[in-house]
Amino acid sequence: MYPDVAGWVLIVCASAFTLVAAVIDYRIQKIPNYLTLPAFFLGWVYQFAFYGFSGLLNGLAGFAIGFGMYFILWLIGSGGGGDAKLAGAVSVWLGFNRTIGMIIASTVFVVLGTGFVMLWGMLTKGVYKTKNQMLPGSDTSGKSKKRLEMLKINRGRMGMSFGLSVALGTVLVTAYDVPRQTYKQHQAQLAKQRKLEEAAKKSAPPKVVVPKDAVNLNAEPKPNEKNT
Repeated sequence: MYPDVAGWVLIVCASAFTLVAAVIDYRIQKIPNYLTLPAFFLGWVYQFAFYGFSGLLNGLAGFAIGFGMYFILWLIGSGGGGDAKLAGAVSVWLGFNRTIGMIIASTVFVVLGTGFVMLWGMLTKGVYKTKNQMLPGSDTSGKSKKRLEMLKINRGRMGMSFGLSVALGTVLVTAYDVPRQTYKQHQAQLAKQRKLEEAAKKSAPPKVVVPKDAVNLNAEPKPNEKNT
């Protein structure tokens, strides 16, 4: 079954928004607010327009888990503030369950992407040089760098940016889960309709079948042609 209008809006808008953010993140190493903030507010409009107050609660739950996860990464210096805003904005669109799926998928993409970059670097540049490029560094004096400097180092040495992983996870989750949910809802409606039809058949009075050769007592006798 094809998705309904709400499903198509989610697939197109969420995928387009995150992919554009990933391209901008790759080019300037930053996800601007003029992209994330409108998407954030439009997510609430989408949830309320198609699902009412239950959609708002679902969007709030998705935002809590999506933004919260990437906010923790920002606190420890492994991700940027734009990554957290991107995850928070798209999580409003996705809702709670799909946000969890997006986080799992994006984590898998980060691991696979970073592993591929490390393997390719070791084959082309050597192990030592690849290690220096991929792992965070420290001052020659042994003192830890400032948080902002460490964040720039981590982002520059990361095999796959969080922006790209969020985009790929969003595309995967929406393209797979939205049609699947539509199909399940369609099957549930068919099952409910079949139950109603079966209940109607059971409650209907039984039909009386009259054989063709049965005698009709109420019919008038036909005149005998011999006596006329």
